[in-house]
Amino acid sequence: PFLLLIMATLRLPLSNPSPVFGLALLLVVLLLGITKIASVDLLACVALGSTILLEHVWHFAHFHKEKADLPLLWYLGFAAIFTVFPFIFHRQFARRSTVWASAALAAPLHFYLIYEVVRVTHPHSGILGLVPAAFAIPSLLGLVALLRLIPTDSPARNAQLALFGGAALFFITLIFPIQFDRQWITLGWALEGAALCWLFHRVPHPGLRIAGIGL
Repeated sequence: PFLLLIMATLRLPLSNPSPVFGLALLLVVLLLGITKIASVDLLACVALGSTILLEHVWHFAHFHKEKADLPLLWYLGFAAIFTVFPFIFHRQFARRSTVWASAALAAPLHFYLIYEVVRVTHPHSGILGLVPAAFAIPSLLGLVALLRLIPTDSPARNAQLALFGGAALFFITLIFPIQFDRQWITLGWALEGAALCWLFHRVPHPGLRIAGIGL
């Protein structure tokens, strides 16, 4: 179904994304419902990846800065749905990690689209660094919520904390290369790597160490 929507997006002059995004929203709700009822956690990641692909296809084919408000609301809405979903049913997903991965990655995967909308519509504002700063807030709130909601004996707790902690640090360190020029992008990557290594000492998940050393 998502591939059919992508084909329709490429073939039709859809300056208004609501028809295809509305159908995509229905499909997302169905997939997340199956994830909840049948405990097929991978479907949440499938829904996220399919939605991201559809949004990018529409954005590159039909986006105009004169009509930026509506697609911006859709991008923010999709990111919020995937982020909030596992928190609503946290008791069921407390001992799993796949569905939490889709929640933690929803904001980073939507960041480029939302940042591009803000950059194109406000190119000389000088405050583009506020975009990743604003994105860091939901990730930090999710991290705090996980610390309170997930039992300490859950085998997936470290992975969940690592996902949301890594997403928050990603946005925090992204402020520097976006707000400043020249060498700041190098320092931003270095700070992200150092931050992930620091987080590894508090949340001993091996993925944090590998990503931190890689950066």
